[in-house]
Amino acid sequence: MEKTLATEVPCWDGLKGRVWHATTGEGALGILREGEIRTSTGRHNAYTYHEHMVSLFDFGPTAHYDAGPPSNVENMMPWFTGGIHRGPSGEPPTMTVWLEADVAKMRTEFCDAAALATRARGKKYTTPYASRPILPKLIFGLEAAYAGPLPVTMLSSAVLLEVHDPFAVIARFDCVETLARRLTAQNATSLT
Repeated sequence: MEKTLATEVPCWDGLKGRVWHATTGEGALGILREGEIRTSTGRHNAYTYHEHMVSLFDFGPTAHYDAGPPSNVENMMPWFTGGIHRGPSGEPPTMTVWLEADVAKMRTEFCDAAALATRARGKKYTTPYASRPILPKLIFGLEAAYAGPLPVTMLSSAVLLEVHDPFAVIARFDCVETLARRLTAQNATSLT
């Protein structure tokens, strides 16, 4: 049987059809405190980093969930299992936090998965980390972006996922204010 996000991610039904930003508990707290998701800073070879955009995951109608190679299932799994993020201690997180972006509020600053893939094709960048121009990394067919910092007022809901118990949903929040109260009430060291 072919691996798809629907077969590999048990909580898929709660994510599909929407646009998300994935982070850790600590990352979500920082976002809520700052009032925005800042443009990409961590992955210097990421397309969104070079374009000063916020990286998002588009599970909506223009997305291609299972494009490859490697398949988008393989590209996406670290975002679900916490393999992309590390806390201050260097330990993997116990949860990932998925923040839903409200596409209707983002208007022209939003670039869906199809448009971002078209925009990124063939672009190369020079960096201090490479001796020659590089092709930026992008999860073609799934990665979307927002131009500039994304205000928390454009976030509509959140899902906390347990990374050690096959993506069990810890909690769902209909608004980010409730998420902020929950994360603030928890010990920040447990939010990696």
